[in-house]
Formats: sequence, C-alpha cells, structure tokens
Amino acid sequence: MATYTANYQLHQWVPEDNFLRTDFNQDFQKIDAALAGLEAGKVGPEALEPLESGIASAQSTANGRARAVVGSYTGDGVCPRTISVGAPVKGLILLSASDLALAVSGGNKPSQVAVTSSGFRIESNFMSMNTSGASYTYLAIV
Repeated sequence: MATYTANYQLHQWVPEDNFLRTDFNQDFQKIDAALAGLEAGKVGPEALEPLESGIASAQSTANGRARAVVGSYTGDGVCPRTISVGAPVKGLILLSASDLALAVSGGNKPSQVAVTSSGFRIESNFMSMNTSGASYTYLAIV
C-alpha cells in the first residue's frame, strides 16, 4: 500500500505495489499546481528543493519496474540542444526555477521539448529551457 510525501501528498509506493495511471495523474496535478504558484511569484526557487527530493524518491521507487533518470544541466543559450540520458525517453519532466516542460514519446503536438532515441532535445529557447547560465533539473522515464 502506497504511503504519501509530507509536503504534497505524492504517492510513495512499496516494491509490491502496482503503478496506477490515476496515481501519476493526481501527482502531476499537484506538481502542476505547486509550479503554478512558483510562476505566480508566490514562492521562491527554494520551493523546488522538496520537488527535487520527491523526484529522487520516485527514481528509487521505480527501480526494477521502470527506470527513471534524474539529472541536471546548465543552459548554454544555444538551440536546438540535445541532452543525452543514455536511453530512449518515454516521458520527461523538465524544471527551471520559473517554468515546467513535459514531453512524452509519441506526442503529436509541436513542443519546445522533444524526446529522442537517447534523451531529449530543446527545440527553441521560447520557454527559457536553455537560458545561458541557468540551472535545469529533469526526470526522464526510460
């Protein structure tokens, strides 16, 4: 039976639990609401720290069922830019201090971020996901 994180009540599964799409959808709605608060200027960049900790917890939980790759990069201002995670990406959450991008394999809508056979690509800097000197964190499901 899943337990929940203290701050946002995100699911934390035990090894014998099955993943449910509805659980992920609920968690993504909570993350989206929290990031909307960041965008509105209600909280500072330090609010990303619990989220990054939750991403690390998700990576640990998914071990053996799905592989999650957590990483970061520093923007260089050049687009397109490809980030390698070493495997085809099925889903991606990309965070900056002020923005969020989501991408999925097989998505049919044009996006500023696209998954690739070995990672993901920042197509343009419109959403500020490769601003020179800025820090970015990602969670890729492979």
